[in-house]
Amino acid sequence: MGDTTGLLSGIAFFVFACSFLSVGEASISSVGVARAQAYGEKNRSLASLIDWAIDDRQRVIITILIAHNLFAVAASSFATVLATRQWGQAGIFWATLILTIVAVIAEDFLPKCLGMAWGERAFAFVLPVLRGLHFVLRPLVNGLNAIVDGFGKLFHVSMTLESSIVTRDEIEELVKSGEESGVLEADERRMIDGVISFDETRVYEIMVPRVDMNALEDTQTIADLVAVLHEWEHSR
Repeated sequence: MGDTTGLLSGIAFFVFACSFLSVGEASISSVGVARAQAYGEKNRSLASLIDWAIDDRQRVIITILIAHNLFAVAASSFATVLATRQWGQAGIFWATLILTIVAVIAEDFLPKCLGMAWGERAFAFVLPVLRGLHFVLRPLVNGLNAIVDGFGKLFHVSMTLESSIVTRDEIEELVKSGEESGVLEADERRMIDGVISFDETRVYEIMVPRVDMNALEDTQTIADLVAVLHEWEHSR
């Protein structure tokens, strides 16, 4: 009875650990750099951990993957031992079936939905644990990171996680979505679009060279001004 209780407790612990890591992975992956930094500014106690998660995101994700797989394998091993004690060789089948269902629902699907829903609010309890796991698993993390870099060089592709880069297309898509959802007004979107495209604007498009300006003497009358406006038709 004691062994059975210990095995069940071990399975519950490892399943919970996998769920916890899935929440962390989803929250870190779904929260952009700007949101994470803003949250760090409001919660100074987490600022250093958030900076670590942003600056070394690849190692953070590798840490999660290594720990998640270790806990998942441990849970599977405990379940297999328990099931074979109860049902003999048929227990291998039942352990595989049950752990697969549990893994899909309790270790991946629901935790990742929670991680995305909680976003940066999950950082408070996820990042300290991940920092500790990274310290413990550092040799494995460094080794796997080196393997990833090696494959990148072999196939001439960048396999780093560029978490700090926000592309122009992403900004434009956010602005478009903001207008469609009613968060931004049409004139606000046009203003933002103008700022984004400002680098493509040439000076001559918005300014008139001095040699092409039409000026009036300060002694001329309003009637003279009206005549000049009719002749040149400048807006200003």
